[in-house]
Amino acid sequence: MSIDKRRGGLAVMALTQTGSRLAQKLGLALKDCTVYLPARFANDYDTNCQVRFIKIWNESFKEAFNQHAGIVCIMAVGIVVRSAAPLLSSKYNDPAVVVVDEKGQYAVSLLSGHVGGGNQLAVQVAQILGGQAVVTTATDIQDKPAVDMLAKNIDALIEPEKNVRVVNRQLAEGCEVFLYSRWPLLEDIRRGFAWRLYDKDIFNQPAVVISHEKKGKYAGQAILVLKPRNLVLGIGCRKGVSLDQVSLAVKQVLDNFNLDIQCVKCIATIDIKSEEPAIKQLSTLLAVPLVTVTKDDIEKAGNYKESAWVRQAIGVGGVCEPAARIVSQHGLVLVPKQKTGPVTISIVMEKSWWLDWDQATGSI
Repeated sequence: MSIDKRRGGLAVMALTQTGSRLAQKLGLALKDCTVYLPARFANDYDTNCQVRFIKIWNESFKEAFNQHAGIVCIMAVGIVVRSAAPLLSSKYNDPAVVVVDEKGQYAVSLLSGHVGGGNQLAVQVAQILGGQAVVTTATDIQDKPAVDMLAKNIDALIEPEKNVRVVNRQLAEGCEVFLYSRWPLLEDIRRGFAWRLYDKDIFNQPAVVISHEKKGKYAGQAILVLKPRNLVLGIGCRKGVSLDQVSLAVKQVLDNFNLDIQCVKCIATIDIKSEEPAIKQLSTLLAVPLVTVTKDDIEKAGNYKESAWVRQAIGVGGVCEPAARIVSQHGLVLVPKQKTGPVTISIVMEKSWWLDWDQATGSI
């Protein structure tokens, strides 16, 4: 299950005069914020705020729900619950919703407290208004980690979604939950878990596994796999290759190394290939950015296996692996250069902040 990132910015909504004053205060203090006010206040609002006017409440709320990453509603909880109910999808897709009373005394995290950032937004709003944040998620109350927050922090896919509740309940109740990874993790990431280096395929105890693997052999009812999106897919190719040829090469390499295509964060290549139709089409197909490097970048990077044919053709000794290394900030090469017909592929794990890089090289 992926986390929806289509929405952006915040909305603050109010229905009364008192609430509108509070909404404008928040609108000035919060970044990238749109304030929704009743249309009757169209001639009485702070022009420094970005304002939209509410004519029909349900329509305005639906608009905010679909467009914004977070919504602060200054009104009764019941109004928000009834308005949000028909719009709800899942905590991975719904925006964060925080409800505030008209005096600004309490900021209640109502929806998407973890993944959507509702708990953090409630705290932020309470600080601005001098009130108190109300957070009810069990892991937060017990000062325990939450696995969906871990996934958000490392930008990871969650599989299977149904096990999130099981693992979070175990964490909240103080049960030992193992966290496995093939690479050393920073202490802040593994806090609250029993961390182990991942060196086997069978787990018989509650566990969270951080892995790029497409297929893993996991036993037990409480295994949760987090698949971080931090792989850079380096591609080199001859001029005029088709999308089918490039796609087939990528698939074969990922299958051979048991890597999940959903973990690809971006595609890397040399700038002279940036307009190659097949590479651009693959970028669109995977919904990931295409990042390019220059010949000078590659020459300076060094430390890759050269091809005399490639050097003669474009002036540098390689494309896919050095491009991926550079874009990943010289991370870990998981797949060195692989040639499949007219296409070359390399995959490098980005130098992500949550990995303990002082130890990581020795763990591969």
